[in-house]
Amino acid sequence: LAVLYFLMIRPNQNKRKKQQELLAELQKGAEVILYSGLFGKIVSIKDTSVELEIANNCVVKVHRNAISGLADQADERMEAESNK
Repeated sequence: LAVLYFLMIRPNQNKRKKQQELLAELQKGAEVILYSGLFGKIVSIKDTSVELEIANNCVVKVHRNAISGLADQADERMEAESNK
């Protein structure tokens, strides 16, 4: 049971905690990537939603939990995976 905890449950808890910290630290102007793969720049932040500019004069409203991470981090992950 202890092995199951350290191999499956604990890593998921750490990942969820990092995601919550990322969402709490979002700021206007940050470039983010959504789980759907869209990139955008944060225009405004509300309690549960974020407005992103995904093209010139094209702003969409998404739920905060739709944000996967910062765009520059996504680029670094993609480069690392392609070098394997």
